[in-house]
Amino acid sequence: MPRDAGINAFLVSLHKEGRYWFGLHRQEDKWVWMDGTALGTGYNRWAPREPYILAGSCAMYEKADDCWYASRCGKTVHFICQVSPSAAPDK
Repeated sequence: MPRDAGINAFLVSLHKEGRYWFGLHRQEDKWVWMDGTALGTGYNRWAPREPYILAGSCAMYEKADDCWYASRCGKTVHFICQVSPSAAPDK
């Protein structure tokens, strides 16, 4: 979950061009992460005039312009997952 510029830059460096789900969605009247915490007023990469609520209830990252967009949750795009080191599978 890109909750700050450093994590966002790291995630961006790992992926090629494209669009990605990254675990942010709208729940009632606020945007929340998959772990249930609110986006709040901290770091975000919303594109100008976003989030456009009528576009959808999930946030999608667009690498070409390094911004987030509201989108239909059922759209087929790549995804980025974050797990803690203790949750990583054994090799």
